[in-house]
Order: sequence, then C-alpha cells, then structure tokens
Amino acid sequence: QIIYIVYQKQKISVDKRKINLLIITSIVYAIVSQNGFLDTYVARMGKIRYSENVKKILDPFSKKFIIIGSVGTEVNHLTSPYFQSKTQVALKSIIAGNWETFSPHWYKRNEKLGVFSKSVYQELISNSNSLWLTKKIPDTSYSIELYLRERQVTEFTRTGISSSLEKLNLYHFGQNGVQIEIQLDK
Repeated sequence: QIIYIVYQKQKISVDKRKINLLIITSIVYAIVSQNGFLDTYVARMGKIRYSENVKKILDPFSKKFIIIGSVGTEVNHLTSPYFQSKTQVALKSIIAGNWETFSPHWYKRNEKLGVFSKSVYQELISNSNSLWLTKKIPDTSYSIELYLRERQVTEFTRTGISSSLEKLNLYHFGQNGVQIEIQLDK
C-alpha cells in the first residue's frame, strides 16, 4: 500500500516527442545496424541467388546421377525434401553428416532417390550413378579417399567431374575399370 501511495503522489512527466524519437531511433537502428534486418535480408538474398545458380549447373548431373554432398553443400535448403512445387528445381541430392543423417526418415528419403546402402561410402564406390559434392575448402572428397584407403579399400579412383561451381567441386568415386559417361568441363 505504501508503494501505491508514493506512486500516486509522484507524477512522472515524460515528453511524448522524446518517446517517439526513442522508438523511431530504435527501429532505424534495428534495420540498418550490422546483423540488422537489412543486413540479414541482403545476406539471405545472396544465398538464394547462389543456390539457384548452383542448381542450374548441377541440374543436368542430377538427372543422371545421385548427388551426395557433405555438410555445407546444401543447395536444396529452400525446398522441402518431401514436398515440392513444380516451379522449384530440386536436385536429386543427399546431404551426409548433418542432423538429418540420424533420422529414420533420411534412410526412407534415400531409398526414394535410389540409395539402398546404409553406408554413404559404399554407395559412392559401388553405385556408378553417384557423385560426391564438396566445398573447395575443405575438400572432403580427399578425406574420403584417405579414409577408404586406410581401410584397405583401393579399387576405386577419385575423378574430378566439375569445378565450374564457384565454391564447390563434384567428384566421382568409380571402381577401377568402370567407365562413366559424364561430360567434363570444357
């Protein structure tokens, strides 16, 4: 009760112009500051444009091959992996090593794409219709090659297929003697 009485006796006079100025300044700061709304929007639009360009380059490969990529090579992140509209270009791709890898739905989705092996490495070597998509730095295809060779798996060759992507490379891990029909970069 004492606090209520003190509050009633003290009138706080605040100039409405100062409050309006504070609100407008806060809104402008939230829009134009680093990591503000505008900065986030511009970065998101850049990622969308890059993703669309990558999809255009990888689309011919996706029609003939299953593209398996490492974390950081997501180009279908703007489309639903389960439902898609006809206007969206969705590649026939799998991303290995992200949180989805541990989901039972990941295996079901892989089966829809034609990947029946539980091991991505086995799929890369045994399925001549699979390609590995990796960032240029770090080049995970080299790490996969080393991993397989350490486990005495040597009946394959790692062949660079496309480096026309700005930040990504595409590789084929074919068995020795198995010919693949891929148009290399010109």
